[in-house]
Amino acid sequence: MSQFIPRYFSPSSGGGGGPLKLVAFTSDNIASGLTGTLLTVTAPANQYIKLNYLLCSGVGLQSGMTLTVDGLAIFTDKLLLNSTPAESVSSNYFGVTDSWVATASSGAYRGQNTLKYIMCTSFALSKNAGNTTSIIQYAYETLEKLT
Repeated sequence: MSQFIPRYFSPSSGGGGGPLKLVAFTSDNIASGLTGTLLTVTAPANQYIKLNYLLCSGVGLQSGMTLTVDGLAIFTDKLLLNSTPAESVSSNYFGVTDSWVATASSGAYRGQNTLKYIMCTSFALSKNAGNTTSIIQYAYETLEKLT
């Protein structure tokens, strides 16, 4: 039986991490009409999280969003992008996806804080004020060192 071996490596203080294997996959939606902390994920001991997808469903954007990764607010009070980008380039947007095709219309979205994925041990998504007006979709992998 063959085993899937992802192409990412674990962090190491000595500079010599090892390959990681998939142990769980999670994907879901966050309903609209919510406020405060919408999602908090923490990896179990000796495991890592690879956040693969974080966008609004459909064509809506969600304002006032903060993404905190390993205790550091990476994006604060920004607009979460949607799955069908059509906005002009702005550093006020962010999203996590590798599904956008780099065409003349979507290739500029790297200027909008669009990341392919985020490797971490924890992350949290929160709505700073008011209620969400869009459904938010997310997906992440839980990984551990291949032994």
